[in-house]
Amino acid sequence: MASTVIGIGDFTVDLYLPRLDRLPEWGQETIIGEPRRKLGGNIGNMAIAASALRTPFAGMGWIGNDNEGRFLQEEIRRLGLPTEGMALHETERTSQTFACIRKDGERLFLTYPGVLDRMEQLFREMSLPSGNIVFLSGWCLPPRVPLALFVDRVQAWKREGRLVAVDLIWSEESWASREPVLSALIACDAVFLNADELRAITALQDVDDAAKQLERTLSEASNSDAAPLLVVKKGKEGALAIREAVRSEARAAMMEVEHTVGAGDLFNLAFLHAYWIKNRAIAEALSFACTFAGLSIQKNADGCPTENEVLHYIAKGGVGIDGSR
Repeated sequence: MASTVIGIGDFTVDLYLPRLDRLPEWGQETIIGEPRRKLGGNIGNMAIAASALRTPFAGMGWIGNDNEGRFLQEEIRRLGLPTEGMALHETERTSQTFACIRKDGERLFLTYPGVLDRMEQLFREMSLPSGNIVFLSGWCLPPRVPLALFVDRVQAWKREGRLVAVDLIWSEESWASREPVLSALIACDAVFLNADELRAITALQDVDDAAKQLERTLSEASNSDAAPLLVVKKGKEGALAIREAVRSEARAAMMEVEHTVGAGDLFNLAFLHAYWIKNRAIAEALSFACTFAGLSIQKNADGCPTENEVLHYIAKGGVGIDGSR
């Protein structure tokens, strides 16, 4: 089966609201920089990374039959990627996210889900193209997709010889459905989440303690099956991966950033590219993904770097690998 990443989940029109100095109180006003519209969502951002790294990629998800949906299709075509998996929904509108970006690059999101509320329908109706890697955005997790349906589809894909990874997005609905979410994570081969999501799902504040607890939970529940690889994104502190108590780490690329919108999605695709497509060691894949994301979001960056540019940066000593311990 061809080494292709199939990304399933959310295509979103992102509207960037930059240079937000403060959030106004109700009835007040604040001044921002010029808004920008772009392809976004977990799957849209991964498509951008895939195009830069020349990773075979097919995105699957709902878009509305509206101007925003047509904008997303055109952006995917511009990246040289297929649009067949972008399913038109006739009654719901395309998802939109308003990304408020603080002057230091930190961000918050306001999302109108639209078609994303129909994720269960997508899971029931979709037929996957050829490809050996399936990546599920957090919008695919319970309670949006029932646990039984999620596990049934994941197990079927694994019987077909596909590897399945999932990302845990920040979601109050997820924290309220902790047990079904954990059961869904256990069914996958790899689990991606950031430090804040890790703290929320484990109710522990220390990242190291939380990672050990979640990895132990996944390992114990997987029984005779191989436990999922747990990948934790720690922002400017780098990233770690742990499975069956074997741990790897990489430092972040140190640079001034424009903003951090989409950085986690760029990291996800870069890690899949390095680890499952290029067959690099876990620590090397972490380093590659940290560097790719860092170079992509640095101040005045001209888009995402190529694979050679990432490797050249690492070779010059821009970021190191701490390795397993």
